[in-house]
Amino acid sequence: GLAIYETNSNYRRKFKEFYQFDTNEENHEASCEAANVFLEFWGLASLFHDIGYPFELPFEQVMSYFEVDKEKRGKGKGSLYVAYHEIGALTNLEDALKKQLETLYERKFDDACELLAYDITQKLGTAYGFDEESMLDIIRRKPASPNEFGYFMDHAFFSACRLLQEVEKACGAAAITKKHVDALSAIMLHNSLFKFAIAFYKDKDITKRKAPLRMEDHPLAYMLMICDELQCWDRTAYGRNSRKELHPMAVDFDFSHNSIQACYYYDKNEEDRINEFHAKYVQWEKAGEVGDAPRLKAYSDMAEKEQRFTTDIEKIVNTQDMPLIITQDTKYPDHRSKHLFLSNSNFLHLYDFAVSLHGRNKDPKTPVEELEKNYDSLSLEYQLSTLNRAKYFGRYLDAINCFYTDRPVTYEMVTEFNKEQAAIFAPMEHERWVRDHQKMGWIYSTDYETIPLPDTMTDDEKQKKRAELREQTRNHKLTMDGVLTEGQIYDHYLSLSEEDQDKDWKPFNTMLILLKKFDGLRIYKLDDVR
Repeated sequence: GLAIYETNSNYRRKFKEFYQFDTNEENHEASCEAANVFLEFWGLASLFHDIGYPFELPFEQVMSYFEVDKEKRGKGKGSLYVAYHEIGALTNLEDALKKQLETLYERKFDDACELLAYDITQKLGTAYGFDEESMLDIIRRKPASPNEFGYFMDHAFFSACRLLQEVEKACGAAAITKKHVDALSAIMLHNSLFKFAIAFYKDKDITKRKAPLRMEDHPLAYMLMICDELQCWDRTAYGRNSRKELHPMAVDFDFSHNSIQACYYYDKNEEDRINEFHAKYVQWEKAGEVGDAPRLKAYSDMAEKEQRFTTDIEKIVNTQDMPLIITQDTKYPDHRSKHLFLSNSNFLHLYDFAVSLHGRNKDPKTPVEELEKNYDSLSLEYQLSTLNRAKYFGRYLDAINCFYTDRPVTYEMVTEFNKEQAAIFAPMEHERWVRDHQKMGWIYSTDYETIPLPDTMTDDEKQKKRAELREQTRNHKLTMDGVLTEGQIYDHYLSLSEEDQDKDWKPFNTMLILLKKFDGLRIYKLDDVR
């Protein structure tokens, strides 16, 4: 989405028009303001559009028990399903939020369903021929009557309602704007509501089908729909059906010329299945194309002449101002390109890792609460920098034949790094530190060390003051200027004093002790299996 916004002038113009910004690209101030608005509310829509999946997955699991022998859902035994009732805890609005929404829209809303129905109707009702009452009825029936929607549960409903609660909690009711609601309605529309209850894009009765969504009707929903359709590679397979399908493992995008060209790559080791599909497809064509065409989803959706993958997207969103060209190819997997290492954890443990890293100079006996308080008091810039350092740590461990995990394993736990290991990963950490500081605008200088300070200050006070000056001026004696190669940074590391080199690895030993304060995450050696 960010790449499309940056490269597609047609979308930027429609977005600016919708949110009443000057569309002249030479108006730098207006362009920056529009980009910031896009970043904030596209961020909400894109990052959180699938948080409702915990409601859909149990539904699918129950359905799968009865979908045997290709028996379609809703037929015979497949009619058993999960439904959600009495969902007021999810949809009810707090009084403060009701008041804010009444101020914004000059009308009252009793719950999130009414809010979503109103916003969607205002944007699409006239063009697609529905009113607020009918849209509200559809939205209310989504969680309670999936049998009326092809026996599918729409996670988008739960995502939108749940995100509204979280935004109010994080920002406060008074900070909610119409743009927040736009992000919520975009989420509500992205999965099945627009496709099957508004545009009817696959209805057997062609006369019922409606036009695809235009950029100018709802820019955030448009972007979410097209990105959600395009993001079909490198997905973890769940369930009986998806494991039998062939999915792309990678993709190359070209966003030039206000278009989207995407080449999806499939595993070359699966060429036997691909060749078998092509042979069956050619045979089907020669036989007069009688009956259903052979399928090898998702490969066949891209490779067959019907181009289902592309044409389905074009039925959902209008691609007149964003032409779509899809191709497919095969190649051997290259796991290195994905920066995968043996280390694995979830995001919560990554946070624990970052907290421990930040506290690496603290007393190992420091309580967890104090460590977290110290980390949370950092500016967002330094919190992200520390998280980035934590993510890099998997690469360091891989280089010294170690890994971290939150699973119980039968390997020797690492309690301390030695100098031999440090000689490998300390230069890597120094390179990360140098490049990280360059991105944050730091430059080489020692001025903060030589600026005269009052003699009345103690040594500790002077040290603290020089650290403040270093931070304020963003000067540091250990950073580097210019476009740097890996070799140049490595040579710089070797030129440092032993004391400065130790800064790139010794604190990690304290971090190992601090990690034990958190549940789960530990570091192990691959050698000497017990």
